[in-house]
Amino acid sequence: MDPNFWLEIWEKNETPFHQFDYNRLLVKYWSSLNLEKGTEIFIPFCGKSKDMLWLKNQGYKILGNELSELATKQFFKENNLDFETDFDKNFSINKSDQIKIMIGDYFSLTPDHTSQVRAVFDRASLIALPSNLRKKYVNQMKNLLVKDCIILLITLEYEKETVTPPPFDVRDKEIYELYGSWSKITKLETLNANIKEKDGFETVYRIEVKNP
Repeated sequence: MDPNFWLEIWEKNETPFHQFDYNRLLVKYWSSLNLEKGTEIFIPFCGKSKDMLWLKNQGYKILGNELSELATKQFFKENNLDFETDFDKNFSINKSDQIKIMIGDYFSLTPDHTSQVRAVFDRASLIALPSNLRKKYVNQMKNLLVKDCIILLITLEYEKETVTPPPFDVRDKEIYELYGSWSKITKLETLNANIKEKDGFETVYRIEVKNP
């Protein structure tokens, strides 16, 4: 998708994907990952997600990536967090205590940026992309992570004619096609979900990196 699409929806404040509360599956399953406090968690396409705040409050460090500088500044302002700005090649970086958000193209990230990451929370990244970009997205994720990293992945499923994407409908079979050759996948739960006022399903997976 054209990056300008995402920049424009933040400018227009047309962000129905933004959740005003913590994600229910994150809260339910995060402790099952058995991660030490202080572990760095990567959140791609993070927007101004309150899930970053929840993870911070659980004692984790956050490395976010977001295309929109506006979304990033809104996150810090709305949560009353002071931040400073730094720069790193293709990225500007807004950071406060325990939270660092790299503003720029996800596909420009390198393993040096994510060298301390030991887990990923993906609620709004894979499902934000059309099918022709999802494989590219996952290949980049594979490149960024080291062995034994854990991904908590949340996907959505709906009848395609009922909802105008994004978010995109991503089925179970595709998850195994995208991640199965280099990770161990455990499907944790599927719940009913409201997707743009239509009925659908929300599924959470635990994905353990075995062969990056």
